[in-house]
Amino acid sequence: MLKKLLFFLLPVMVLLGGCSAAQGKAGGAQTVSFPASQEGKNEYNAAIYDTEPFTLSVELPEGWTLGDAEQSGEPADVDGLLCTPVGIFREGEQVGTVGFNIYEEAEGVPPEQYYQVVYSAIRLGSVAFWNVDPYQPLCQTDNGETTLATVCYKDPQQMAEGKSAAEVPYIEEQGILSYDRERRVYVGFHFTETLAQDELEAIAKSIAIA
Repeated sequence: MLKKLLFFLLPVMVLLGGCSAAQGKAGGAQTVSFPASQEGKNEYNAAIYDTEPFTLSVELPEGWTLGDAEQSGEPADVDGLLCTPVGIFREGEQVGTVGFNIYEEAEGVPPEQYYQVVYSAIRLGSVAFWNVDPYQPLCQTDNGETTLATVCYKDPQQMAEGKSAAEVPYIEEQGILSYDRERRVYVGFHFTETLAQDELEAIAKSIAIA
C-alpha cells in the first residue's frame, strides 16, 4: 500500500517544484494580455509597446483578481520601470501591480549571469530598482526562470520634503520576476502589502507566459 501511495505522490511533488507550463486551475487562474494598453507610448518606448502580444497566466489566492489599476500605488520611479501595469486586487482592494518589459539577447553570457542581461533595465537604479541578488531562481522552464525579488525605492514622502536622495531610506516590498527567453519579455509583480512566504512562492510557481 505504501509503495502504491509513493508511486502516485512522487510525480505530484515533482510538478509542484517547477514553474507552470500552462494556465492555472479553474477558479483561481487569472490571465492578462501584454501590452495591456497603448497608454504611455511614445517615440522612446515604442519598441516595447509594439511587442508581439503575449498572455500571462497566474494562479492567485481565493478572492484575488487582476484588473485595471485604479492607481499605481507606487512612486513614479517604481511604476515607470515596467510598462502597462495591471492592478492586483484582493477582495476589491488594490494590493499591487504587474507589468512587463522587453530585453535584448546577448551572446556569450554564462548561464548563471543571464539574469543580469534580462533585468538590466530595472536592477541598477539609484532611486528605484528591483533587487534579485543573490540570484536564486525559484523554478525554471525550457524558456525561462522565475525568481522572488525585492522592490526598492526611496521613501516618496521624504523625497517630497526636499531631502537629498542620499539621506532618504529605501522602502522594500515583495516582488516576483519571470522571463521568457523565446519572446524576450519579462513580467514583474510588485506587492504593496506583505504576503506570507508560502503564498508568495505559490503565486510565483504558477506563472506562465504564452
